[in-house]
Amino acid sequence: MQIRTLESGVLLRYRQGEPGYPALFCVHGFGASGASYLEAFDAPELGRHPIYVPDFPGFGESPRGTFPGGLSGAADVLLGLVAAHGGGEGIVLLAHSAGGLIGTRIAPALPNLRCLISVEGNITEADNFVSGKAAEAEDIDAWRRTARHEVIGSLLLDRWRPTP
Repeated sequence: MQIRTLESGVLLRYRQGEPGYPALFCVHGFGASGASYLEAFDAPELGRHPIYVPDFPGFGESPRGTFPGGLSGAADVLLGLVAAHGGGEGIVLLAHSAGGLIGTRIAPALPNLRCLISVEGNITEADNFVSGKAAEAEDIDAWRRTARHEVIGSLLLDRWRPTP
């Protein structure tokens, strides 16, 4: 696995694959980072595939601060990565959580898409509750500071709400 920082500041973990194998692009959700996919680099069944795993802006090792454009901004980042590295034998998108929304947004623009795999992911924005709040946040760090308290508060309310 190699690591580099793109001009946009996005951290990219990647591995060049062998000719003839589709490229795997791993798309993390809004509560995670590309580190969620580190095991893909050691999986024997993926040994010949090129793999690209970004940390979207504001997540993982990419710069903190305002997430540019929420889901649309993440989709633009992923489209740029696919344009730069997704030639050859096709593309496979492996998405988790809100990453599923990002994958479904860019899928129609990828003529050589072999498949979109959504693992415990969101397929439509209606599926997207907690990660949707992160996507809408103008300042991802501010959202992170308040999200834990908001989620814990709603869980406590549900727990102590009397049952009819």
